[in-house]
Amino acid sequence: MAKLIVLKVNNKFIGIPSKEVMEIVEVQDVHQSPFSFPFIVGTTFWRGAILTIVSMSYFLGDLEESKSSVYVRLAKFDNLLLEVDSVERIIDYNELKIVERKEEGIYTGLYPSQDIFISILNVSNFCALLEEETISVIRYGRAGR
Repeated sequence: MAKLIVLKVNNKFIGIPSKEVMEIVEVQDVHQSPFSFPFIVGTTFWRGAILTIVSMSYFLGDLEESKSSVYVRLAKFDNLLLEVDSVERIIDYNELKIVERKEEGIYTGLYPSQDIFISILNVSNFCALLEEETISVIRYGRAGR
């Protein structure tokens, strides 16, 4: 059975299907990039690769910087680490149980689990939004922290 990795970001529960995740990473050395995009936390060196750390808080509308050391490395976009507050749990996942399903936006829908609903991240749409934000910053010059 498929698994869902349940993350906590700004007191919100976000789920990513395990097939979309390469690994959960804890890094200590994050190198901040001055004058970078507002959603870029910095870079880190991990297993021979330089990875870019992206703030999930930014995309949830919270501009406070997280002090997390937990990151999710995506399978398809393995040069990115998503900064999250914590990994809450890993649960069985059945796509047929998604409610309020939608195709647009960064969420596929809501997944009921015990006493909470988990927002399921659409990784492809999220990365497309990340690309749009990057182009927008370059085009309109909104860079800087």
